[in-house]
Amino acid sequence: MGTKGEEYADLACGDDSANPGRWLTAEPFATPITVDDSTTYVIKSRTRSERESVTLDVLMDEQSLGQIKTTPGASGTDVFLAELGLVYTASRSYRSGRWPKKRSACRAWRSKRRTWRGDTPLRVPANIVTLGSGAKLQKIGAETAAASAGNGNTMRAGLWFEDAGNYTLDVSGMNDRPAPVKFQVELDGKPVGEPLTYGRNNYSWSTESILLPIATPGYHELRIDFINDFYDAALVANHDDGDRNGAVRSFVVTQLQAPIVSLGTELSLDLTQEINMLGPGAEVVEQPDGPAVQRAGNGRVVDVDLAFGTSGGYRLTLEGLNDRPGPVNLSVLMDDVEIGTLSFAADDDSWSEESLLFTVALPGYHRVSIDFVNDVYDSALIDQGLDGDRNVQLRRLTLNKVPAAVGKNDSVIDVNFDDLLADVAETTVTMTRVDGEFAMRFAPGSELQVPVAFLDDGAYAIGSLGAVSG
Repeated sequence: MGTKGEEYADLACGDDSANPGRWLTAEPFATPITVDDSTTYVIKSRTRSERESVTLDVLMDEQSLGQIKTTPGASGTDVFLAELGLVYTASRSYRSGRWPKKRSACRAWRSKRRTWRGDTPLRVPANIVTLGSGAKLQKIGAETAAASAGNGNTMRAGLWFEDAGNYTLDVSGMNDRPAPVKFQVELDGKPVGEPLTYGRNNYSWSTESILLPIATPGYHELRIDFINDFYDAALVANHDDGDRNGAVRSFVVTQLQAPIVSLGTELSLDLTQEINMLGPGAEVVEQPDGPAVQRAGNGRVVDVDLAFGTSGGYRLTLEGLNDRPGPVNLSVLMDDVEIGTLSFAADDDSWSEESLLFTVALPGYHRVSIDFVNDVYDSALIDQGLDGDRNVQLRRLTLNKVPAAVGKNDSVIDVNFDDLLADVAETTVTMTRVDGEFAMRFAPGSELQVPVAFLDDGAYAIGSLGAVSG
């Protein structure tokens, strides 16, 4: 089919000035095609036959690919092939393509790869092109879905990412019975994150999300695999649903447009308004003094996707309830790695703020998560009329950049002068160049306070390098 830059290439199909194309007789029509990408293609044709439909066998390298049924026409004694198209579908955008306007011969036409920017989510429905090898297309109510009766590939798609970065993958799946239904997402043959879990057990459709990091622009292969098939003969014999299947009707890929955290820019999130950030099992509950995000058992409370403007030290603050019986302990993670813990330990049902200092080694997109880790249900306390059910309730998450931070793993730290001066409204200290390097020049009597965040307990040595100018 030529090079990637070509839209289509001529096939040796013959040409008739009055009716571009060729008549198909008892002899097979064959033409060589060079395909320069290993991916999925769709064969399309424009045909007509006299008075009745005719079924044509389609083969490649002597192997059957399927059949095409012709459209009845008003003329001709056999089958007339007007156009034959081999459509490139790696981008799943072939539907938007058009046949060449000049129908002078059979042509092989390849749709251009679809690329998109982050402000335009890409929705990929379940259809014959995206159907996985372990699934079949099935009508479920009013929805068309890729359905898997056993473990295996449910949906797959070749996607072209114009930009590297973090994306979200939102998968619309069915909550089949018996719950839960689990799907594993793979990108280029490697698992991505934890399995998507659909646990409502009520045949409803719901959407589960996962972070999809794309390290390099270009073509990537995405798979969604059903991984926990189940069949209980006893349930089925009792006329209950004991056959768990997996079904996906679509997925959406969106580039993250995360808020940026940088020096002088405080990020403050009312978690009760950020429903899309809540983990499975977390919910917004109404309290006498206002709404709060609550989780009644251990697990993920919130996921917050952020863009950190620079590396260095940051402060995270949570407003939470000192629920009884205390303490309420939380694990704070960045990209699923724990960076610290917070504890609401007053044990008096009051609201308070707890803070954590941490460092970001690489600026850019990161996911900050909060997990509840010490759920308790004490029936003895409850029997005494006391509060023995410990839950977590949060209202607000705040993030600030601190000018300088040092921890036990840092042998030396250089204060970021740009951050430092930006954090001071008025100062007599100026920047100058000395021996080819930038330095801070102090006028007589001037002083500068240097805020430093110490991330760990211990002994620290503070030093400076300077010179006196005449």
